[in-house]
Amino acid sequence: MKIGVLGGGQLGKMMGDSCNKNFKKHTIKFLDPSRDACVSRNFKVEPIQFNNYKGVSDFCKNIDVLTAETEHINVNTVKTALKYNKNLIMHPKPETFELIQNKLYQKEFLYHNEIDVPRFFRINDNIDIDYARLKFGLPMVLKSITGGYDGKGVYLYTHEEDLEAAKQSFGGYNNMFAEEKISFEREISVIVIKDTNNNLYNYPVSTNININGICVLTETPSDLDEITYNNAVEISRKTVSLFRGAGTYCVEMFLKSNGNILVNEVAPRPHNTGHYTIDACNNSQFDNHIRAITGDSILDTSMNVEKCFMLNILGKTEDRDFKRTYRFLEEVQKYHDNDECIIHWYGKTNNSYRRKLGHINILGTNESSEKLLEHVLSKDVY
Repeated sequence: MKIGVLGGGQLGKMMGDSCNKNFKKHTIKFLDPSRDACVSRNFKVEPIQFNNYKGVSDFCKNIDVLTAETEHINVNTVKTALKYNKNLIMHPKPETFELIQNKLYQKEFLYHNEIDVPRFFRINDNIDIDYARLKFGLPMVLKSITGGYDGKGVYLYTHEEDLEAAKQSFGGYNNMFAEEKISFEREISVIVIKDTNNNLYNYPVSTNININGICVLTETPSDLDEITYNNAVEISRKTVSLFRGAGTYCVEMFLKSNGNILVNEVAPRPHNTGHYTIDACNNSQFDNHIRAITGDSILDTSMNVEKCFMLNILGKTEDRDFKRTYRFLEEVQKYHDNDECIIHWYGKTNNSYRRKLGHINILGTNESSEKLLEHVLSKDVY
């Protein structure tokens, strides 16, 4: 089959790598607004804006299945492309992206389908802010309805200047909702695959450490007790069952100290917290995404090692030329076996603050992987 991907970031790169390595019967190409997108080092990229109706429709003319590596696509242009390319299918479905792009609608959708989520409230004016303060207390969380990712579009509202900053960033109250601040024990996630017959397959539960909304470290499998672990799996599978279309999904959740689990948000695509699957599983989230969207059978989602820590390599303002980052990676390669610490470098040319430049998968037993992680962290990646 001929696969077309909207977006050309690192997720697209890893999707393309998977397709070329494991699926000789398929071809893959990418559309991205930037000619210099991450995938351009290895794959053909058509530099077209997501809101270019003709450009997106032309891109779709000679493909069989359309997917996306980012949720920030233009759903209306995709619907137009599907209308004029009758034999084209998209996974996940455009309606799924439309729902997930609007974080307020996503919360309402989950809530009305009996998925536990943090309490939330739509903000339209100062009266609503006063009510939210009364309902949730301070601090509470202010979120943009559209456009947020990796900590962007999220403000912790403790003082009045936080509210003003959020209003300025979001463009006023019309793009804002309030959410209670959850006191959680840990953040967890599950990668779930849905096939074209709506069958579900899940990878193990991960524990994630996020700093300012950006994932820094993922531990898989999570060391939860059996009841909580199984509950997280059940909630993630029920959540994904609600959305239309095949592919890889990620369900991010908060685990509270009383054992309750709340769904934070859903991504309709391969996810940063699932990068461990490239080396720690026989079939990665990208492999099974390709299988799902093309109608192939989903393969084993279990791990082939006891433990994996996935460490994100993030950009630094003071390291524009990558010299410090390169020294760190050289140290990791120098002292560790390549089968234990596997570096994935995305090949980006711009080193901006906390930008995801790559990741390291640290593999082993529970004990050996923890020791390796401590040693890698001692090399001052951050």
